[in-house]
Amino acid sequence: MKYFNLLLIVVFFLKVNIAFSNEPSSNSTTQSEARLALKKWGLSYCLKKYSKKDPDLAYSSSMESYFQNGGHANELAYISIRKYFDMKFKSDLRIGKLNSSQILTKCLDAYEKKAYSTVIRKQDSYISPQ
Repeated sequence: MKYFNLLLIVVFFLKVNIAFSNEPSSNSTTQSEARLALKKWGLSYCLKKYSKKDPDLAYSSSMESYFQNGGHANELAYISIRKYFDMKFKSDLRIGKLNSSQILTKCLDAYEKKAYSTVIRKQDSYISPQ
């Protein structure tokens, strides 16, 4: 139950960020907004893929929202993000035995790495001009 409450808090935080990061200030998505949406999409992907014990409906919903509100028009950007997280977890043989809070911690740690920001910036060529 404690982990489910933690999950709800994370999902709420992600949803609130969507509401505030997508204020209709203009018709186009700026580079920083596109990067942030892609970065958050990756966190949702990580949680969905590796938190197998938790219902993934909330994660799928978050991923869909970030995809729809993001500015990356090419699937290659999302493939790169999936590869980043998959490589971070590939060598961890304990991954199937970790509880939800440990998975959350690992996903957040990967999210905050400088290498992740570098991967995000490398996807700028896929931002669609609007």
